[in-house]
Order: sequence, then C-alpha cells, then structure tokens
Amino acid sequence: MAEECALKLSSIKFSRLADGFRLHVDTVAKDVPMKIWMENQRSKDEWECAVEDIAEHAPRGAKYMLPSSVVVASLMSALRAKSTDGGGGSKERKVELTAGSDESLNLVLTMTGFERLAVEYTFSLTRLNVDATQVLEAQIRDLLEDVAQLKAANALASAQSSPLAEVRAELRSPTSQEISICSPKCLFYKRGRSCILHSRHL
Repeated sequence: MAEECALKLSSIKFSRLADGFRLHVDTVAKDVPMKIWMENQRSKDEWECAVEDIAEHAPRGAKYMLPSSVVVASLMSALRAKSTDGGGGSKERKVELTAGSDESLNLVLTMTGFERLAVEYTFSLTRLNVDATQVLEAQIRDLLEDVAQLKAANALASAQSSPLAEVRAELRSPTSQEISICSPKCLFYKRGRSCILHSRHL
C-alpha cells in the first residue's frame, strides 16, 4: 500500500523553539511505515523522519511495547491539539520538539495512563538539503495561502454585512415583535407566532 497524508498542519509551534513549523505526517493505513516532515516557517529549512519500526523510537532498554497504530494515532492526536490550542496535548498525550546538536530535531511523544507508566517515543528528524529554488517555491506557496485566507475573510465579512444578512438577522431577533408590510389591498401583521391578514377593498 502507498503512503497517504494522514495529517497536514500549516502552522504549529513548540514552547522550546521560537519559530513555527509546517508539518506533514504520511502513513500507510494510519500505521507504519510513517514519514514525518517538518519545515521551518521562517527559514524554510526542512527535516524528515522515516519510521519503520516503532520499537526503535522507544528509549533503549524500555520494557513496554505498544501497538504501532496506537502510537501513530496518539502522535497525530497530540500534534492536532498542539496546533489548535498551543498546548502539548491532553494529560494522556503530550508532544514537544527540541533541537539536536547536529542540526536535527527531536519530536518527543509522551503518553501516560498505562498503569501509571509514562511511555515515551522520540522521532529524530534529519535536516534535508534544500536549494534556493525550493525555498522560493515555499515562499510563493505561503503567499498564495495568505491571499486565499484574506479572500475568505473578506467574503465572510461581506456576507455578514450584506442587506440580506441584516434582514435575516432582524427576522431572527427576539426583539422583533412585529413586522408590517402594507399594500393598497393588504395589511399583514405578525405578532409572536400568530399572523393576521387584513384585507380591505378600495
């Protein structure tokens, strides 16, 4: 089976590093083999980690062994929480990123709740060679995403401020007790939920 993108985050920040990152996780049926790719949003430097055997990412001498699908799911859940609220995740799953001494990055997943046992997995990401063309492509991609977000925000603002939206808001308002529409032959009143139609002949 081919790898598929299981998680794509356009921005995620970690407390121990100043810059934000773009992150992709590719898996096979949400399990290993798994590939973790990260890009520094400022410098456009890239890192990658290919995971074949989850056990290789546990501490040396660890006596625990969790199913690889559980570890993959926990990692993605913690990353989603991190990107949403800036926290490390839930009490049961936390993720942090640290810088290695050899320009590598270490993505550390910590899980608790297994009979008071803290389970830790470290994914070391190796820095990739990125040329000037790739940096330029990444910058253009970021600009296009910014433009798309601005267009979406402007469209939402326009829709909310349109006359039709104002009328709909007024109709939904609980303070609107009466709507009166008059014509030469008809008067229409709405009070609460009852409607009375009065006709008059000229």
